[in-house]
Amino acid sequence: MLTIRLSGATIQIHYPVLLALSLTSLIPVLLWRRARRAYNKVSARLGGLGSPPVFPVLLVLAIILLSVAASSPTIRQYKSVSIESASINTVQRIPISLVICLDVSKSMGYRDSGSKRIDMAKSFVEKLVTRIGRARVVILAFSHAARLVYEGPPGNASRVLGSIVAGERYSAIGDAIASAASYIRASGLPGAVIAVTDGGWNYGADPVQVARELRAQHIPVVFVIVGHDPRGAGLAERLREQGISVYYLNEVSYKAIDSLVEKVSKSARLEALRLAGITSIRLPIGEKDVSWITGLLAISLLVARFVLET
Repeated sequence: MLTIRLSGATIQIHYPVLLALSLTSLIPVLLWRRARRAYNKVSARLGGLGSPPVFPVLLVLAIILLSVAASSPTIRQYKSVSIESASINTVQRIPISLVICLDVSKSMGYRDSGSKRIDMAKSFVEKLVTRIGRARVVILAFSHAARLVYEGPPGNASRVLGSIVAGERYSAIGDAIASAASYIRASGLPGAVIAVTDGGWNYGADPVQVARELRAQHIPVVFVIVGHDPRGAGLAERLREQGISVYYLNEVSYKAIDSLVEKVSKSARLEALRLAGITSIRLPIGEKDVSWITGLLAISLLVARFVLET
C-alpha cells in the first residue's frame, strides 16, 4: 500500500503496482513526439507529405485512468482536535515514555490501618500499566538509590511486581525522579515520571526542587502519595504550591483504585504531550473510494474518442 499524506487528507493506493504500470502508457507518447518531429523533417525536405496522423491522446488518457481505478485509490479526510477535548482512548494512541518510580523503603512496608503501603502501591502500578495505552514503560524501584526493574512495552510490566518488597534503608525520592528523566530523554518520546511513594524523603536531593527542574525541561512529574505518613502530607503541600500534580492512595481511594488510575494516567499523559508541544491530534472524519470516479472518467474518454472518430 502506498500512502500520500496531505495537510487535511491522506491518499492511499492499495495496489500501487497497477498504478506504476499506468506510467508505461506514457512511453508511446514520448515515442510519438520523436516520430512526429522526424516526420516533419522528412516532409519539409520532400516538399510536404501532408499532416501526420493524430495520436490517440484520449485512448492513452483512458488507459491511465483505468490503471488508476484498478489500483483502488481512497481518500481519507482528517480534522484536527485538541488533546484536551479528545477522548482519552484517542489520546492514548500517541506513544509516550512513562517512568514509574516505586518507593521500596522500610516505611513503605508499614500499615496505616488496612493493607501495607507497598501492596497498595503495587496494585496501583499493576492497573496503571495495563491502562496506559501506547507507551514505553520503565519501572524503577528505589530506596537510597534507584535500580531498573523493568523496561519495555506495558503489557509485560506487571509480571515483575510480585518480586518487589519494601524494607530498604532511606528514601531518595529526588534522586530517583532525576534518574527517571534520563530514560525519557533516551527514548526520544514525550514522557512523564510517576513517583509512587509515602513521601518519607530522608536522603538525597530535594524532590520538589528536582520536579521543578524537570518540568522546566519539559518532563512532568506526577506524585502518588501512599498512606498517611506525616512526611508525605508535608511533601504534598510543598508540591502543590509549585503546581505539581499530587494524588493520594489510601484506604478510601484504594477502594476506587480504577478511578484513581484513570486520573493519574490521563494527567501524566496530557502533561507530557503539552510540555512536548503536542496540543492536537488528527482524527479521521471519512473515507472515500475514488476508483469509480476515475473509472467513469476513463469510460467517458473512450466514448468521446469513439464519437470523434465517427
